[in-house]
Amino acid sequence: MSAVIVTTPDQLEALIERAVERAVGRAPRTGAAKELLSKRAAARMLGVDRGTTLEELVRDGRLRTVDVGGRPRIPRSELERVLAAGVPQAEAKTRRASRTRKATRGTVDPDALRRMKLDDI
Repeated sequence: MSAVIVTTPDQLEALIERAVERAVGRAPRTGAAKELLSKRAAARMLGVDRGTTLEELVRDGRLRTVDVGGRPRIPRSELERVLAAGVPQAEAKTRRASRTRKATRGTVDPDALRRMKLDDI
């Protein structure tokens, strides 16, 4: 005996999602799980670089993360808090302004070459 089930597209999508999650052994996503974002998604939402600014925010404790399955996730509420407070820019790394270049083996100063005369060689 077969039955015909009439569903809306949203109901069908939810049924398929639950069936796939059961098949791969994951618990179905709850509303709270959908509120946790990856670092990539969080960086996009904040409009910052994931490798520098976002990592700096997490490291300094200005952005709280939650470990889910050994991976850091960022609650949407944290992102909204940071956005409301204003996203801090990455702090510039200071470089030495007067860094002199070391001569390496095989390099020649072009100006010194021009000043040289055949007798100097």
